[in-house]
Amino acid sequence: MIPRSLAITFCILISNIVFAEDGWELRKNEDGIIIYTRPVKDTPYSEFKANTKVKTSLFSILALWADPDTYVEWMFNCKDAGLLKRETKTALYAYIVSDLPWPLMNREDILFADTTQDPASGIITIVLTGKPDFMPPKPEMVRVQHAYGKVVLIPSGNGEIEVNFNFFMNPGGMIPASIANLNVLEFPFFTLKKMREVVKKKKYQETNFEFFTNYK
Repeated sequence: MIPRSLAITFCILISNIVFAEDGWELRKNEDGIIIYTRPVKDTPYSEFKANTKVKTSLFSILALWADPDTYVEWMFNCKDAGLLKRETKTALYAYIVSDLPWPLMNREDILFADTTQDPASGIITIVLTGKPDFMPPKPEMVRVQHAYGKVVLIPSGNGEIEVNFNFFMNPGGMIPASIANLNVLEFPFFTLKKMREVVKKKKYQETNFEFFTNYK
């Protein structure tokens, strides 16, 4: 069996090689949060890749990402969120409403989140896929038609969890690309910053998952 530390190192090395070759540009490095962006082909919008580290357990971080009802606590500009359907113990449909300033209409996004764990490294990966047709849109909002992303939680073995968050969303409607792309920096920065604060709450520190292995 490959030692867990070696498996983690290998995964990070491969990720860094691919990352360097894929056109990411460093846009922000502040308060322990690093954000890269890159343009998405055939759209005027950019996607982001954000990274931070948190001194906590793997399960405490997963408790936030795996429960859409918590999103209003820590996701930037999240006005409403919740669980729509639990497909399996590790896969669900989430509903998220992003609060936009007047005169723009709020955006509602439906995401399918599928969570897996690599048994060798302990790394947890949450793949996010937009599902705009899951239910009828609300007339007072704009339904996001195209979104995808990934959250990777990496236990370092020294009491820290590395969080990698990639995401792209075409907001649709009448939003200038310059404004939408500004949010590509603000959203991951303030989301990860608040996540590091909220995860310290006792209720998240005590969360347990029977179908995954915890690491600190």
